[in-house]
Amino acid sequence: MKIAAFLMVLFGLAMNAQAVISPTSLKVKIFEMRVSKNTDCSGAVRVFSTSSPTPVDFFSNPDFGSGVISTGTYHCVMFHISDIVSFIPEVSNYEPLCVAGTSFSYDIFESGATSVSPDGVAINGTGTSTIPSEDDPWIYLSDSPTAITTNNGCFQPTKTGTGGPCVMTPLTLLSDQAHSLVMDADLQVEDGGGTCILNPTSPLVISIR
Repeated sequence: MKIAAFLMVLFGLAMNAQAVISPTSLKVKIFEMRVSKNTDCSGAVRVFSTSSPTPVDFFSNPDFGSGVISTGTYHCVMFHISDIVSFIPEVSNYEPLCVAGTSFSYDIFESGATSVSPDGVAINGTGTSTIPSEDDPWIYLSDSPTAITTNNGCFQPTKTGTGGPCVMTPLTLLSDQAHSLVMDADLQVEDGGGTCILNPTSPLVISIR
């Protein structure tokens, strides 16, 4: 099954700001994707993996990988990504912070944040929004009752004191079909404490089509 995704859900990190600009480009590097039939993301199955991913623009070419997923209903989807993303605002606002047509890079996994791999390995963030440092966290989406909808980086497979998975609807998949993971990207660029960032509205609503 070919997997295509539009991952605006990754950037639910900023608080107390007002997003008023839409992006025209969003580039992310995806190392690996796994799925699980369990809400706690256990027993994950690898869909695809690469050690040298190319940044994918989810606006112009949202296919970031392909693999076979057995027919069934999945309650957790997880992605191993680079935490340095780049995006281009559609119009200028908060000048000179957000300028139309200019590519901005943003570290979504900052110092103090912790991610846990599906194999139980802790990954610690090392950068800041103004001084990026590339780390490779895992992002989790789950339909668990304890999944978190607001102010959450999605870096934990289950709810902890520092976060948890982001909310998604269950995926009922057929192995011979293509699907896309989507979220509305309108009005998601903003001034986040003196830098131009992406920050989706809350609660985070994810759908598959």
